[in-house]
Amino acid sequence: MRNLVDRLRPSPRLTVLLYHRIADDPSDPLAVKPRVFERQIQYLSANYHLVVARDLISRNAERKRLPRHTVWVTFDDATADVKEVAAPILSVHGVPATVFVPTASLGRTANWAMSPSPSGQMQVLDSESLKQLSHGGIELGYHSHTHRDFSQLPTAELREELRNSRDVVRSADLPFIGAFAYPFGRVPRDRRQRLELIELFREFEIHIGLRVGSRCNRFPFDDPYWIYRCQVSNDHVDDRLRELVTKPRRARRRAAQ
Repeated sequence: MRNLVDRLRPSPRLTVLLYHRIADDPSDPLAVKPRVFERQIQYLSANYHLVVARDLISRNAERKRLPRHTVWVTFDDATADVKEVAAPILSVHGVPATVFVPTASLGRTANWAMSPSPSGQMQVLDSESLKQLSHGGIELGYHSHTHRDFSQLPTAELREELRNSRDVVRSADLPFIGAFAYPFGRVPRDRRQRLELIELFREFEIHIGLRVGSRCNRFPFDDPYWIYRCQVSNDHVDDRLRELVTKPRRARRRAAQ
């Protein structure tokens, strides 16, 4: 009877927020200003239950529900500003977060092909800086090895990306969690290849995968390798941030107007 009641209850929703750079850089549409970021983090800390991948992996494996109003804060690319600007703000407000790292670029300047501006040339943290982040309570996850688009790669190259990332992590003794953020938020559309990628994730002990999309996620996950993340911008403060967390599709439509 209890199992039936659980199935009939609305599934708790998880909103995953995606940041890239925290910087005063008007040439970069993905950069959030530090003062805006602090305002956002303060709001999230005061109004939502905050989790990271480790919490979600264990709860999902046990099919445990989440509290209402749960949010996960994530960063892609592990650029220097995450350590220098974002981490102190997160620490002050007690907000946990996960940083997804492209392992071929540790300590190097990376230039992603999709970047619309010179700010796409970014300094990625080195292994020692990543360890310092981890010691400060920030979780580390996988963002591929060379930041190539996973929707365009054959299975053999997907395997190589995952293997190379794992080897770097082991060699540098980095404390990565089994969570993966797809580069550019893109996943293979071909069903067969997606199933092959899921098998690879399991082989490499990756338990959840994150794409990009303006949606909340049901929890426990229907598909742990198809988790949506909402991109955060400078416009998302107060009521706009609440709308992004609770009604991300409406927030996306508003932004497009």
